[in-house]
Amino acid sequence: MADLGARGGFPQAADGKVKLGADDWGYGYNLGLLYQATDDTRIGLAFRSKISHTLKGDGTLKDASGNTVVDDNIQADVDLPETLSLAIHHRLNKQWSVSADATFTRWSRFSELNIQSDGGQLSSVKAEDWENTMRYGLGVDYRHSDKWQFRAGVAYDETPIPNTERTTARIPGNDRKWVAVGATYHYSENIILDAGYAHLFIDNPKINETDDTGYNLKGEYDASVDLLGVQLRWLM
Repeated sequence: MADLGARGGFPQAADGKVKLGADDWGYGYNLGLLYQATDDTRIGLAFRSKISHTLKGDGTLKDASGNTVVDDNIQADVDLPETLSLAIHHRLNKQWSVSADATFTRWSRFSELNIQSDGGQLSSVKAEDWENTMRYGLGVDYRHSDKWQFRAGVAYDETPIPNTERTTARIPGNDRKWVAVGATYHYSENIILDAGYAHLFIDNPKINETDDTGYNLKGEYDASVDLLGVQLRWLM
């Protein structure tokens, strides 16, 4: 969903608000290969296919007083890219192990964001020209006991946005540095609890966007991300 300030449909000095909402179901597939190189070393290769979406929904355009000027159906075609990952896991001893991975993402598929509306007033085409990216990760795993297992890791994730001219108000982004910790608790032979937390350090994205009408949006975002996950596994 996008919730953006807009000037389309108003006099040049007026302000307004555009709100777009759309969704879709897609499908894809995963392929994986695991090779046991030695008793202590495993090498994995994983491929995830692209997923194509035709997003459909509705959009509204309101003036500065909150009155609805346009209410229309919208549609956009988006391809989420395929990824290819290579990972290695090595056990140092009975308690410690290390792992590393590298992931390629084909973000060059995202060349433009093309939103079409039935009446045309909410239609827009924005060049994105994203680039393919790499993500690199390194982690350690500590088996404290039969009950407890702890892990930590770091990662570097490249942004697909090539420059500030391609950074848009809809999708600001920059390179990300991950720091993550987690734990596993074996409650019983059949019930396992996993928990993890990650913080993403992001250099504040800068934006210098000019649309087809010559309107320029220039500034800087304050960005950070925190992720928390909990999982319960029940082994049959």
